[in-house]
Amino acid sequence: MSGDGDAGERVDRKRIDSTEPSVRDDVEPRQSTGPSDPPTTTSVGELQVRIASLELQLQQQKILHETDILKLKEAHEAEIDGLKAHANREFRELKKKGTWQLTLEKTPEAYWINDYEGIDESEEYANAMRNLQGAIKDSVVKLREDGRDESDDDDVLHIRLEFEGGGIHDHARSDDVMIPFWRELANALVHWSEFHARKGDRLELILDSVELAADVRDILRPAIAASKIRKLDLYRVTPLSQLSDFLGVIILANKNVRDLSLCDIRIESVDQIEPITRAIKARCGKLGHHFKSLGLSCCLLGGSLDILKEVSSCKIRRLILDDNEIDTESLAPILELIASNPPLEILTLGYNRLKVADASSIANALKTNTRLDRIHLDGNELTKAGKLALLKSTFDSDLNVCSTTNHICHIHGKTYLSDVNYSHSTRKNKASKYFTILTASSTDNFYNMRILRNIPTQLMPNLLSMTHECDWDCLSYLTDNYLELLGSKRQDKHDVWDYDLNEHNRELNCMFGLVRSWTAPSLFT
Repeated sequence: MSGDGDAGERVDRKRIDSTEPSVRDDVEPRQSTGPSDPPTTTSVGELQVRIASLELQLQQQKILHETDILKLKEAHEAEIDGLKAHANREFRELKKKGTWQLTLEKTPEAYWINDYEGIDESEEYANAMRNLQGAIKDSVVKLREDGRDESDDDDVLHIRLEFEGGGIHDHARSDDVMIPFWRELANALVHWSEFHARKGDRLELILDSVELAADVRDILRPAIAASKIRKLDLYRVTPLSQLSDFLGVIILANKNVRDLSLCDIRIESVDQIEPITRAIKARCGKLGHHFKSLGLSCCLLGGSLDILKEVSSCKIRRLILDDNEIDTESLAPILELIASNPPLEILTLGYNRLKVADASSIANALKTNTRLDRIHLDGNELTKAGKLALLKSTFDSDLNVCSTTNHICHIHGKTYLSDVNYSHSTRKNKASKYFTILTASSTDNFYNMRILRNIPTQLMPNLLSMTHECDWDCLSYLTDNYLELLGSKRQDKHDVWDYDLNEHNRELNCMFGLVRSWTAPSLFT
């Protein structure tokens, strides 16, 4: 039994061995490394870092993609804008050339002659009206074709329309036959402003002795409000009671309009001027659009105190009030205006009723003003005493008092007064006055050393350095004014200082005179 058992066991083992797969000769058997290795694992933190990196790469790709799309879109829009601009230029050129033709024809003379009884006067009026029509036609062509002439400035095109009737016909009446002329002028103003005006170019429109009736104002108002008009001058036109609202609307609507001048247009009440002043204040205030100049010449009766108060409240740079019968009483708001040191740079008060006392009042007001560059007082009865009062407001024979005078304002209307403050530099004017006092008052030396007696020694270099600030061209005028203050006459030494020495010689003489004074008793006694 044992032998059979062994044989069976050998048979079973043999059967088991025969069931194992055969080993390939070309494949090396895998070498056992011992116990089986566990599978490789990745930590959660590493997975999160990997995910974040992939998300970042995805975001970067999206940004690049969006940037490319934006660039393509911008390029596309730029191309479209370029095509539109080109089309607009072509359209403007076509519109500029257009099909416009001048169809205006002067009205036959008989049209106006039949309206009057006196044949001579009728012919005169008819000729003046036909000339006005011709002037409007010429202006329309000038505006349409940008025909600048010798009357125009580099940046200002002047359009002047004047009725020259004379006699009893002092202005052109409103008439239906004039409507086409005004309408063509209005269209031409807009056309020039849109197609011909270069950067900085502006118009000046002057209307002289014409009646601006309601229908004419309705035609001109939108055109003037939309045009590049810098200055509007109205002489002897329709009374202001019918014009004030018209002008107020234009001032508010057109920021290009900076100068308004009214001449010989009677202003009878504050209500008539308020629409204009209100518009100017709005322009200079909340709207922030600068308004430069207001002219009212021969517009006020008896000075009109209330009207002058209203006009003085406008913060403008130039105010023209010539020939308005302004007297001592109505001058009061103007004096307050000067003394308050407003932005006003030019003030004209020519040909009014100002007297010597008014000159003294103006001189006192100027002492607190550092902005007014020019004041015109021509044609007033100021006499020699008035001139002297004005002179003392800008110059004085005493060095200390002189330092407190006005060093900027040019006073026009009396000989030499306008040359006291010769330069536009306050510092130069001061220096020129100081040196005039030092030299013109000296009797024996180049300098009047008695004036320098109380000046500290350490300030002497500052005094000498001021010679570079002098405006030598004005010295003769200053010397004459200084001598007039003292009631003295010009001597040879004054001519030497004013005429014989050039700029460099004056500086050397200043230095020499001061150095010589170090040993001269006049400086210390």
